[in-house]
Amino acid sequence: MINKYNKFFERVDDDSWEGDWDDIQSEFQEIQEYDDYDDDENDDMNHLKYLLRSMFKNKGFESISITNKKLNLNIRCMLAYREKLSDLVSLFDIINKLKSDILPQYECEFDMWYNKQGQTLEFEFLYDDDDDDDFENPF
Repeated sequence: MINKYNKFFERVDDDSWEGDWDDIQSEFQEIQEYDDYDDDENDDMNHLKYLLRSMFKNKGFESISITNKKLNLNIRCMLAYREKLSDLVSLFDIINKLKSDILPQYECEFDMWYNKQGQTLEFEFLYDDDDDDDFENPF
């Protein structure tokens, strides 16, 4: 085993392992800055989603799913078959406040469907219309 180890080091050219330390460090710094920027963007989006979930929970809506793809947001509200009109008005008030005060640069789309558990209201806040990919299904 030691012979194989020694033969390996005999074949390795030490000059090929040497490099300019400044080049290596600058490349590493660029990668690290890009990763930090990406992490900051993800942290900001996660914080925004947390704040939005808090807004809905403060109004009594517990079954809320908020996902994002890049800067686009998808908000799904799972409701029972029958809901009080005041609850629906409250839900649309929150969405209207999001559109007008918090996310004015976004375009908002609305969809609604029924399933076995009840009804689902989906609001998509689109920042970039060029991205036609669908959101991932969180369920």
